[in-house]
Amino acid sequence: MVRRKILATALMEFACFGYVIFQVFFALSRKGAKGVAGLITKYLPMLPAEKFSFLTSLPGWLFSGWWVGSFYAAVIIVFVVGYLLAIRDGENFSVRYILGSTAIFCFSLFFFPPGKHHDIFLYIFQGRMVAHYGANPYLVPPSRFAADSFYRYVGWKDFTSAYGPLWHWLEAGLFYLGGKSIITQIGVFRIFILVMHLANTWLIFRILKLTLPEKARRGMLVYGWNPLLLIYSVPGSTNDMAMIFFLLLGLWFFHRKKCLASSFFLACSALTKIFTVLYFPFHLKLIEERRDRVVSLFLAVLVAVIIWLPFYAGWQTFARMFWIGGHFHHSLLFAWQKLSSVLFPGFSWFATRAVQVVFSLGFLVLASRLWQQAKNWQNSMETIAFLLFLLLTVVLPGKTTWYISWLLPFAVLSMEERILKVALIFSLSGLLAQTIYYLFHSYETVYQITTLMVEITLPLVLAIRWKIWKSGEKRACC
Repeated sequence: MVRRKILATALMEFACFGYVIFQVFFALSRKGAKGVAGLITKYLPMLPAEKFSFLTSLPGWLFSGWWVGSFYAAVIIVFVVGYLLAIRDGENFSVRYILGSTAIFCFSLFFFPPGKHHDIFLYIFQGRMVAHYGANPYLVPPSRFAADSFYRYVGWKDFTSAYGPLWHWLEAGLFYLGGKSIITQIGVFRIFILVMHLANTWLIFRILKLTLPEKARRGMLVYGWNPLLLIYSVPGSTNDMAMIFFLLLGLWFFHRKKCLASSFFLACSALTKIFTVLYFPFHLKLIEERRDRVVSLFLAVLVAVIIWLPFYAGWQTFARMFWIGGHFHHSLLFAWQKLSSVLFPGFSWFATRAVQVVFSLGFLVLASRLWQQAKNWQNSMETIAFLLFLLLTVVLPGKTTWYISWLLPFAVLSMEERILKVALIFSLSGLLAQTIYYLFHSYETVYQITTLMVEITLPLVLAIRWKIWKSGEKRACC
């Protein structure tokens, strides 16, 4: 038992180290030796480029997509083996061990070289736009400030924001802390996201301690050690971790019988990134007193108005959010769009939109029916996990791998075995599917669809076989 725990921890740490090394190979394959030397001096100008001339003598196979893709896949497989070994004996891990080991993994990944996960540079620059220029990120893209010294680091130069307004206030505060150096800015944002992941891991434990105390430590381990969450917390530094933090804080306050605090933080979650608004109707239904439901709804609306108001400038403020609904990539709708362009060359746009409308309306009808059927907290967790799974695999016109993190808190808090297995398999297949990109370095249609099939096929098959849309007590044993 102890040996297995040590082995699992060692494998996870080894995988974290491997993921940091992977970025070096990825950069070499994309930029070449001279390009990587230029990147180093770009972020660390105090280091002369001549120090890295040895990179030009590296063997050519280190620059190949096949090597990078194979190395990445090997790292993810090590992650998966270590993770599965650990969660098999989740109840044998102490709370301190889980939190401490998760912190060590995060610290190891903290030194992941910037570049591949470039959302952080957009966060930094948007924070600068709000804090330094007083610009509205919903109307003004970074390209408006092309003369700014930080502009050269931004990948999404013509991007107006699709994030919630609370995230922009957080960005501005973090930018103030980061100062004038891009390295300290990266450090501040990464520390913030690292703290978010550790706090989320702790909150998962505290909530399960109140709802399913016998499964609290296992749930904490399943969440904290999840490879997708580790990769997209510190190295990826995605703002989804902040969204999940406010969500879990709201759920924890709900179980502490503090409805107003719960509603406040659930509103903050949706105002960080919109998708957790899906849970709010379930939250209102779980509040017993009608008066408390009305006050909670009023508070959430009031918080939204106050936080949105400084950014509001008419309908244009929300234009990017609606634009996302028409941006097709890495999804079943994207695959149908490409297929319909072959089958119905003159009617492809109509065929794609018709299927999108059917998917969206069907999702809303199903969500409404499941909301009516939800009887308690457990039903709500299971239902939201299923709805988010359906949203990610079928309904959304475009998605990225880290979106899978949205359903993990609900799946873990439900601790319903079938839903949890599907969610975890989805998170791991999502990581493995990225191998396709690293092998070919291309977003061409054939590679996008192949990546999608690797990512969703097994989770969808299992979800259908186990009928995860039914409440736990009604499900037949698998």
